[in-house]
Amino acid sequence: MKYLGYDSWVQRYGEDVADQLHAWFNEDDGYECMDNLRVARVGIFAEERAYENQKSEGCCGIYDEESEIEGQKDLVGFNYGH
Repeated sequence: MKYLGYDSWVQRYGEDVADQLHAWFNEDDGYECMDNLRVARVGIFAEERAYENQKSEGCCGIYDEESEIEGQKDLVGFNYGH
């Protein structure tokens, strides 16, 4: 199953990057009830602001990391637990 944001990721980053993000979010690292999946390109103010807004709408645990996908630095994260 693709996440709700998958189609927008394809539009913004291309299918290869969207597939990498999808795989990353599907890893079983013991996080339950993941929601508020978010991605932003580092250095693009509008994306970083939307990322922080999405982050603040979640509850419970927060997971964020800076990752490099196809040479671009990205923030990727989600909220978990309920």
